[in-house]
Amino acid sequence: MDDLTRTYGDLVQLLAGLRVKAGGLERVTKVRTASTASEIGANGINDGHAIAPDLMLEEFLDGDEVDIDCIFCAGECTFCYVVDNGPTVEPYFTETGGTLPSFLPEEKVAGLKKMAQDAVAAIGFTHGVFHVEGKFTSRGPRLIEVNARMGAGPIRTIHRHVSGVDLAVEQLLLTVGIPSRPSIKSTGMSVGFASIGAPRSGVVDSIEFLDKFRDISGVVQLSALVHDGEAVIGPEDGMPSWIAELVVSLSDAYKAKALAQKLSSEIAADCSYRI
Repeated sequence: MDDLTRTYGDLVQLLAGLRVKAGGLERVTKVRTASTASEIGANGINDGHAIAPDLMLEEFLDGDEVDIDCIFCAGECTFCYVVDNGPTVEPYFTETGGTLPSFLPEEKVAGLKKMAQDAVAAIGFTHGVFHVEGKFTSRGPRLIEVNARMGAGPIRTIHRHVSGVDLAVEQLLLTVGIPSRPSIKSTGMSVGFASIGAPRSGVVDSIEFLDKFRDISGVVQLSALVHDGEAVIGPEDGMPSWIAELVVSLSDAYKAKALAQKLSSEIAADCSYRI
């Protein structure tokens, strides 16, 4: 009970220093230190005035986390791909990257696809692009959430490189009443991608260090997610800020994954010197 009371107190203090931004909550103080802790509560707002502060506890799911991207047209699923997710940053479950096509066994991929399609249909959707998140647990496929939209970040890019399907175009077709029947063609390419988090808290003085990575063979996208002089949060202080987004495309899936992971580590290390 003492642990629960202490945890509750810590949570109340944390929530007191949050503000609403772009429909979500962020800390008022970007770099939290002993000297700034007192100003957090003073500058925070009562988030209950802006959003519903209801809290739902969810069961922890073990196993392999994935995204399942689907297109539905007239109640029929016309496109469905499973994207592997890399290990998340705990305890925030922050995404770090992934691979496409999936490395999971075919039976697991099939089970995850069925789960995603059943979930979309159960909600009542018949048309649209959907980004479903789930895990293949020790008890089989389990749903995390259904996003009634195209996946964010590099999702559009990775599917264009692997299957030749542009999810944004398919959504536009559906929007104006044109059936989505995507022509799925194997490009022979695989992708590894990374969402690179700040290695520590501070202010990034310059993002020029990213330039040397852009011309590496296989790199098809490297986007900075911060600007010169922007404050970032490292994992020791909270949910890490993303500093860059990387996509690698190669014919060998294992090499694409390995290169994405290698460059992600190097970019994070270089960023550390800029903070």
